[in-house]
Amino acid sequence: AGSRPSLLSRTVTVLIASGFSGSDFAHGRPAWLGATHQAIAETIMRAGYGTLFVSDSQLGAHGIGQIEIDPPLGLVVAHSGSGLETPGKLLRALHIGNVPVVTTADHYEWPGCDTVISDHDQGSYDLTRWLIDRGARRLLRCRPKLDRLPLWLVRRDAGLVRALAEAGLPVLPPLEVPKLEEVITEPDAFEQMSRLLAGYLAQPLKGPDRVDAILTLSDGFISEVARACRHVGADPRKDVLLAGYDHYWTEC
Repeated sequence: AGSRPSLLSRTVTVLIASGFSGSDFAHGRPAWLGATHQAIAETIMRAGYGTLFVSDSQLGAHGIGQIEIDPPLGLVVAHSGSGLETPGKLLRALHIGNVPVVTTADHYEWPGCDTVISDHDQGSYDLTRWLIDRGARRLLRCRPKLDRLPLWLVRRDAGLVRALAEAGLPVLPPLEVPKLEEVITEPDAFEQMSRLLAGYLAQPLKGPDRVDAILTLSDGFISEVARACRHVGADPRKDVLLAGYDHYWTEC
């Protein structure tokens, strides 16, 4: 008699970063990532299959070995910053089990897999043009200080530079703030972060060549940037245009 299909054979595994699993699954992740997780789960359920979220830290040699023995229906890599140390071993195991893979990561991280990525170049270009059309002439990018620019941010910068060049406007260096955090819900921490930001924004907002628009890395930074503007006497509704990114402003 033939063996009965396992539960995993009707389940799509979703690989997430270990920092957004466990007790932090719902609260520690950025809102844009939470929306991504929810959309993936709902789409799989509508198709009549199960969903298994697995953090990259759980996929050691034992976990990869289990995939070879009992492969899932498919794998979705749901975070471009996956900390999996050996994606090659995982891909070989999935190939053995004939498991399809789709990823939101940059293409070079998961070679040979179907990849879905946002067009950050065009999105940033459109956003910059929108701000220019509303009178912005000196646009400042405000973001956390990063050791290395991810490819999506390189693309986003390229779109901004392209729009500014077409309009004949200067490209200002980004304002990089150490330890800048997004979506801070604790009042004292929010006030502390906004005052830290105010120190960095005072010169750009009040100097002789003041900026008239600020682009944050994501929507989650907007509230503290707006508060920082008020600390230095700049009204974000009148004196400076603020723009986020990723379209989750309602959650912020």
